[in-house]
Amino acid sequence: MSRLNRYHVFLVVALLNPPMQDLFADASRCAAGGATFLPDGRYAVAATTLGARGELCVSVREMLPPIDMGETKQQRRAAIEERQKRNARLAPKRYRLGSFMNVFDAAADSKGNAVFAGDMNDSAAIFRTKPDATLDKTLKGRGYFLIPNKHPDRAPTRDVAFSVAVDSQDRILIGGYTRGELAVWRYHSDGNPDTQFGENGRFILPGARPSVGIARKILILGDGKILVIGAWAVAAAYESAIVIKLDVHGRSDTSFGNSGQVLLSSAAGMYATEGLDGVLDAQGRIVVAGRGQYREGGVRGKDIRAAIAWRVLPNGQLDASFANQGTLIKTVEKRVYPESFRSVANAENDGLVFLMMAAPACGLYHIDGHGKMIAGPERKLGFGCRKFVHKPGESPYILIDGGISGIVSPLVPRRE
Repeated sequence: MSRLNRYHVFLVVALLNPPMQDLFADASRCAAGGATFLPDGRYAVAATTLGARGELCVSVREMLPPIDMGETKQQRRAAIEERQKRNARLAPKRYRLGSFMNVFDAAADSKGNAVFAGDMNDSAAIFRTKPDATLDKTLKGRGYFLIPNKHPDRAPTRDVAFSVAVDSQDRILIGGYTRGELAVWRYHSDGNPDTQFGENGRFILPGARPSVGIARKILILGDGKILVIGAWAVAAAYESAIVIKLDVHGRSDTSFGNSGQVLLSSAAGMYATEGLDGVLDAQGRIVVAGRGQYREGGVRGKDIRAAIAWRVLPNGQLDASFANQGTLIKTVEKRVYPESFRSVANAENDGLVFLMMAAPACGLYHIDGHGKMIAGPERKLGFGCRKFVHKPGESPYILIDGGISGIVSPLVPRRE
């Protein structure tokens, strides 16, 4: 049996048991968007309802022990029923704050609060809740704020916050786009812009054409510097996955790559790529998960879409020891899996990397330290997986899009 096949997402596998269906009865009402572990070991997860009169649903839950896949079917069913009862007592707090609301990412601060990033009323939005899932009204007096999007040179646009991180001073780093351009903002813990960051609290990377620049992931390094992963338009018909390194003041770190930037499309031979997630490995290398597109047989050839992973050295150079000169390309059958590596995490025990395909046909790939495919996909797991949720020093967890506000589940070994 391969290494990958010894790992299972216990809650997804358990969906085969009928009692679990009740737990997901509200899945059509709330779509899970972000989750984070809190300092006390619990996790906070947020979801939003669809439509013009959206609700923010926030739950704080304990991590339950994994179901032992070596037990009998009857024992597993009893364990599932117990989890249903415990989750039923943890109904989410619901907040009707605005219209057309989404949550995409989450982080925790030093006080045990959860910070969620998304959008609301066509503006990038940040929400903060206390350890009991109530809105933290020390944030702008109401528990959330919108980033202004009324730009003087054009009409208001739909701005979105796709990523959030909290630094050692509890300042909030936000990545997304504004006016269609890649943007990173930093706010103080009270919700006021940090004017010492970038230009009046934000870093903007204008693209060659509108509506293509986007920051999908923010990582804060040990020295306070910042890595930004996303996509950027470098020509009228060409967009590239990008990694940007900023110093603590929101300025480009010119010691990294080309003036603080690394473009990843050319290495993959593609005309359109995007970085969707990223993680640092034990050697400080940056593993980027994403997707790309190229034409087979020239300009008029067939469009081919693929899941892509890159590994970048700390100085900004592609790591030639990983896959094909730093780039792993996996073409997939569109009807079976979406064409992207949506999320990435390190496997703590052996240093290998799991890459996860996006919902609705979620699957896991096992990649060794040289970018070689060991096994995968695990299988079509049968329920939507949003992303990996990281807990320091432990194997990865997965945010499952199910239940009133999603469930965080560990990857656990199955007994041989």
